[in-house]
Amino acid sequence: MVLSLLIITGVAMASLATAQEPESLPWKVNRPLVLVRKEVYRPNERPGAAMMVSVQYVGPKLQRREVHAHEIASDVGGDIRARWSADNGRTWSVFVPVQPSNNVDYGGVTVWEGEGCSAYDPKADVLVQAWLRQIAVGGLYHNFTYWRVSRDRGRTWTKPVLFRYEEGAEFDPANPLSPDFLNHNEGYPGSSFLIRSNGDLVFCLAHANAPGDPRNNERVWRQGSVLFLGRWDPEAQTYHWQPGARTEISPEVSARGLMEPEVAELRDGRLLVVWRTSTHGWDGSVARSPGHKHFSLSTDGGKTLSPVAEWKYDNGTSFYSPSSFHRMLRHSNGKLYWFGNISATPPVGNSPRYPLVIAEIDEEKAALKRDTVTAIDDRQPGQPEIELSNFSLLENRETHEIELYLAGYGQNPVGADCLKYTLTLTEGLKPQAGRGLAPWFVYQGESSIEALRPNADLLRSISVCGAPTARFVQKCHDLGLKVHLLVGIEGHHGEQFSTASKRQELIRGYVERCQDLGADGIDLDYESMDRACRDSYSALLREAASALHAAGKELAMCVSYVMCTWRSNAAPAANPEAAIDGGWYEPQVIGETCDLVRVMCYDMISPSSTAVGPVSTAPWARDAMRFWSRFVPRERLVMGLPAYSRDFVLNGKREINSLYAPAPDLAGATNVQRLWMPYEAIHQYRYTSADGTEHLFLASDAASTRAHLHTATELGITNIGFWHYDAVTPETWQAVRGWVYGLR
Repeated sequence: MVLSLLIITGVAMASLATAQEPESLPWKVNRPLVLVRKEVYRPNERPGAAMMVSVQYVGPKLQRREVHAHEIASDVGGDIRARWSADNGRTWSVFVPVQPSNNVDYGGVTVWEGEGCSAYDPKADVLVQAWLRQIAVGGLYHNFTYWRVSRDRGRTWTKPVLFRYEEGAEFDPANPLSPDFLNHNEGYPGSSFLIRSNGDLVFCLAHANAPGDPRNNERVWRQGSVLFLGRWDPEAQTYHWQPGARTEISPEVSARGLMEPEVAELRDGRLLVVWRTSTHGWDGSVARSPGHKHFSLSTDGGKTLSPVAEWKYDNGTSFYSPSSFHRMLRHSNGKLYWFGNISATPPVGNSPRYPLVIAEIDEEKAALKRDTVTAIDDRQPGQPEIELSNFSLLENRETHEIELYLAGYGQNPVGADCLKYTLTLTEGLKPQAGRGLAPWFVYQGESSIEALRPNADLLRSISVCGAPTARFVQKCHDLGLKVHLLVGIEGHHGEQFSTASKRQELIRGYVERCQDLGADGIDLDYESMDRACRDSYSALLREAASALHAAGKELAMCVSYVMCTWRSNAAPAANPEAAIDGGWYEPQVIGETCDLVRVMCYDMISPSSTAVGPVSTAPWARDAMRFWSRFVPRERLVMGLPAYSRDFVLNGKREINSLYAPAPDLAGATNVQRLWMPYEAIHQYRYTSADGTEHLFLASDAASTRAHLHTATELGITNIGFWHYDAVTPETWQAVRGWVYGLR
């Protein structure tokens, strides 16, 4: 069994400690702000194209509009279509064409044209939308943002009107490259319209002309930004927009200027503007500053702005952020949240665009609350480079969950699907029906406690592998966790407990160790014993339970389904009177003596076997838990799940690797196929590695875990665990959180 191999193999333990050094990154140690449910919303349909979906409310009630498109080149959509729902997405209209492509030909000049962000304005009962016209000339990008409105929920629109902050000509379709037009009123649309508490609107343009930049007309992307202040005129039935504050940034700080601004109104009425910036320019220039987001504040409704500065955490420390899309959202709970990418290391231009995080904004300090930063999604072990950016989001008006949609570049080897993330805020949630976790945990020093903190609200106990200190045990108690000390060895033949005196000596050591460390009990893991040990092992359980209970301690045990069936001639489990040949232990005795029984629902196909197969499957694990439910009360059972996968090299020799990863490393791989096996409830990957060998990878991931959690719910099992805690991926933790809180 994988559990015992790691306990007794020093090399494996040493390498594990190296790979699992504690992290101080906030999304690694914070208790999650949200629960995340991830699903494919619309699969990729065209090879070489990404599936993109934008969503929004377009009326005062539950009216929604969605725009779907295939991204056929960077930021260029094709087959752009829209549909509408009057019932919050339960039913939809047929798709209506919007435009065949964002690229429009004007006499041989290609011009990008298309809609940007929109907002429903309840005061005017209209949808206001930004509309972009972008023209590339000689490697320089000229951007012009317009506004328009719809009175029929986005089905038809008024003629676009240019946001103007200086003199300049209008666009001439017959002369699209006219300098009188190209060099004036440049601006790229911000990511959203802000509707203020007083009903006024604020919109911010990026890549605007920068009066203080002597190379303004030579920039690939211009360095300025300008706010626009809007007010609805009920008599004229239109908006009046006035330019407000203008600002700019040095290319030494951002090589591509101020990009994709977001504007929010803070509780005290100040306006917060946050921009995307970049370390690298498209002309080869490199800024001297590392990659961050930058911000300004306005105390006068947008007429003036404070100097542009690096945006930081609420404790004054910096965070890295690549040049990527971001958003702010005021939730119905009154709190303001930011969504974007934060990097573990200094970014280079646009990369890396992971993880995607949510964090609450401290509205007094106008900064991100560091202890709320939570990963929505992140690059998983074995994944190629991925992008978690360019998303669309809204708060569901019925459930108050946050819905986020993005094209999952790099996550599906055959194409970029549109992914939907449903975010449920955790504040106020309580575990359902006593559900919790009792996993195995590899102790790696005092700092190991930091790995437990983010999920302490889910944990009831841990079975510690290694040599924990009394201080570590006390810290676990401070978090509300019981600590069981894992003891045992594989392949032992029972000499340690073959006589009464040997058992007394062994048990005395168990009790003393628990008392010395302040631990709550022991977790026995004796594996692959001879059947001749059965009587002495049953005696050990009875005597250990008696001694530990007398000392106020607990007895737990690790068991396997296989060990009780591989020699069994028993009748089917439907016959409760059937005699069980449990090999070297008796299930009835385990049920009578143990306070906690951790069922190892893994190693269905073990490394020592000659077979090729998965670590676990849903039907097999279900049978295991049904079997043990015959002998152990369900409240004392732990369904132990795998956090490792199997990779078989199909070269005739059956080479096998156990990997702590939910997917194979596909760097340089070809002929990649991913298949969901519905009966087994696992993902199977077939691929040819870079060295030309064929592989079969059978995954333990969030999807297979959800199937096991369904079994736990079905059978009334309230405790689950993992071998082992540190190997569980963030996506799997999210699935577990949803189960514990009854949201799946």
